Amino acid sequence: MTPEQIQELIDKLFSIAGAVASKGWELAIRQVYVQVVGDAIVVVLAIAGAVLCFRFAKLAAEITEARDARYLADHEVGYGIASVMAGAFALALPFAAYDLAAKLINPEWYAVKLLLGFVGR
Repeated sequence: MTPEQIQELIDKLFSIAGAVASKGWELAIRQVYVQVVGDAIVVVLAIAGAVLCFRFAKLAAEITEARDARYLADHEVGYGIASVMAGAFALALPFAAYDLAAKLINPEWYAVKLLLGFVGR
């Protein structure tokens, strides 16, 4: 290959790379917003799960108080399971909310992080 052909090839590759980079950036930003929607779903489900489990735990405690001792073990198990599940949902909530807020406030950072993840592979 002559130096002119090599330069022509380099110029062609640079023009293609510019178009791909522009489209890649748009796709990365869009993917960050897809992740935001996923985080929002997790936040909503964590809130709903925590509320439902806390309500079930409260109901199980009320039933336990209203009934005699022979029903006590069944409702204590239900109360324990609901309490643990409510705690798990409540524990997951701040982490999911943080991810949601961070991606909404600074989507470009997460787009760069996403693109650099592809380069490093």
